[in-house]
Amino acid sequence: MKFKIANRNEDLFTSSELALGVLAGVALGLAAGILLAPNSGKDTRDKIAGAVNDQAENLSDQWNKTATKAKEAFDSAKAKAGIAVNKAADTADKLSAKAESKADDLADESRSLLDRAKDALKIN
Repeated sequence: MKFKIANRNEDLFTSSELALGVLAGVALGLAAGILLAPNSGKDTRDKIAGAVNDQAENLSDQWNKTATKAKEAFDSAKAKAGIAVNKAADTADKLSAKAESKADDLADESRSLLDRAKDALKIN
């Protein structure tokens, strides 16, 4: 007797397919239970309408929560990016000021050396 080892990619459901199947089964079971329950048509329709409204409200709440979290994440990332840009600008300003100061120092030193060279030539 030979046994075939199941190839996970071909023979088994993925977790999302399994979850979707379970949800579909639950929904069908609930629908069948409501439709086959010994209630009047109006009561059954009211139950179905109530369940649909409840699910619509839950979906709307989840959507709003997700949208709020996404906006908060975006705002946080935007703020962090702004902080990084400000730090980079501050660093660039400091480096620019330091370079300008060094350039001024070098210019002063060059003038001083030039003046000493002129003085040395006058003496000779």
